[in-house]
Amino acid sequence: MSRGRTERQVTGAIASVANTLGRFASDVIMFMSPGYRFISLKDDLTTGSSIMPQKKNPDLFELIRARCNRLQAVPGEVALMTSGLPPGYNRDFQELKAVLFDSFEGIMELVQVIGGGLEGLVVRKDILSDARYNDIFSVEEANRMVLKGVPFRDAYREVAKKAGSGSFDVPLPEEYTHTGSIGNTGTELIRKRLDGLMESFTPGCSPGELCEKIRN
Repeated sequence: MSRGRTERQVTGAIASVANTLGRFASDVIMFMSPGYRFISLKDDLTTGSSIMPQKKNPDLFELIRARCNRLQAVPGEVALMTSGLPPGYNRDFQELKAVLFDSFEGIMELVQVIGGGLEGLVVRKDILSDARYNDIFSVEEANRMVLKGVPFRDAYREVAKKAGSGSFDVPLPEEYTHTGSIGNTGTELIRKRLDGLMESFTPGCSPGELCEKIRN
């Protein structure tokens, strides 16, 4: 009765990774489009249009997205192949091996390819100098006012009056220094905690000792 269960769990894990990679690929495609232009790809990772000279198609990430979507369908394929079978061994299970092995090869190739794609990803660092994006700083501005002693309700109302009106002038991102802000995201604190957590996974460490380290 357990036949096919392991394959379903493993392909489910592969599908989860594929979902993450596919969503990232989709974001790359969207954010390099003319409406955003947050990022770009190096020329050797794009192809041209048959008629539009200016166009650069993110073929690599479009193909990654398609492959990822295919892998997300694999758990359903395994479920269908193992549904309604009588107890014991059925020759149907032979077909699971090809599905499972192809999935392993597919996800490993995708991880390697997307790693190469990241090397050709160029992030536009001056995008926030455009005044149209000022409003994304509204929460940061309200929090900054609160730290100066202004009640949040009043800070909220004051910023809300300016946001969207074109009169909302913001300091540089570096001037927002409170933890969790754009100028101080707190990622270093998170990194230190993660590093400490990973160091707790040492050989010979009992479950009780590990739990104690994690709590600390």
